[in-house]
Amino acid sequence: MLVKLASAQCTSPVATYFHMDDPDQQSRLPSPGTSSGETLSLTEKQRWLCNRLDELYKAANRTGVIPSDMFRSALYVMQPAQRGRNPDWMAQSAHSLRELLYPFFKSKAEVGRRDALSRYGVAGDADALSKAIGVHYSFMTDVAHHEWEQAAKNPIVKTLSISNGNDRALLFEAALSAFEDVLFRALQRQLDVHAEIDAFVSEGGTDTAILRHLLGVNYDARRYFFAVAPEHLLDWLRDNAFLQPIWEVPESSANLSYHTPELDFLVKVAATQSQNVVDIMQLFGIRVPTYVSKADCGEGLRQRPGPCRGSACDTVAR
Repeated sequence: MLVKLASAQCTSPVATYFHMDDPDQQSRLPSPGTSSGETLSLTEKQRWLCNRLDELYKAANRTGVIPSDMFRSALYVMQPAQRGRNPDWMAQSAHSLRELLYPFFKSKAEVGRRDALSRYGVAGDADALSKAIGVHYSFMTDVAHHEWEQAAKNPIVKTLSISNGNDRALLFEAALSAFEDVLFRALQRQLDVHAEIDAFVSEGGTDTAILRHLLGVNYDARRYFFAVAPEHLLDWLRDNAFLQPIWEVPESSANLSYHTPELDFLVKVAATQSQNVVDIMQLFGIRVPTYVSKADCGEGLRQRPGPCRGSACDTVAR
């Protein structure tokens, strides 16, 4: 089951899709209860995170602790009924969230945060994601230690959209939502990204921010999208600058290639939209690096297979 998610508390709204391996998982999640029968209700995203946090610990050979239980405990104390009974609920919730990450952040950790993500098989940049997680780890650590003045200086606070910055409850709720977002990105595997792209295409997605986010995960995401993108998206992709990498000049000849996912897409659609492809190439032109002759550039394009041969390439070569 593909589920679409949207974060409404961040200044840059990111909606995304993911695949729920077990849509009935919620009924089997052990939820804390009270004498009044109160239980914890998790969102689809939170259930997904529970599953993936356990997999992260398994990949890092962390035993004896169930991270999904810590995550659920952090959410449980945030419920309205629990807040009324427990004035220290924010610190306790933050402590549980901090403890999720502490084994990978502590000094002399057996498996550091970057290595843990790499072992898990993260799709994105492990270095960048580990740094992003670190910012949230610092925020939760400060709140857990009742250091609210320090927490308020954390960079993530400026990214949150809340009506009253002096309301600590609203601030913490927004920070938790952002924390879930960064964990979601950090725990995505490549097949998850492919599933999101498939959903975006099949549902006729037109949100440029979502697509830029997906294409920015890694090169494979770009390659996969342009391989499955339907031909009718040609004009939309052009108008929203998604074909721009075709005309970007690499810094050195070592990075020079006549193959990019975007150019392969033009080759694919040229069979049925040859004139549109020629118009696009003429409209933007080709910037030839100083280390490549125009003759070599034209020859490289003429050597491309199938419908790319001929008028479009001759136009570009000139």
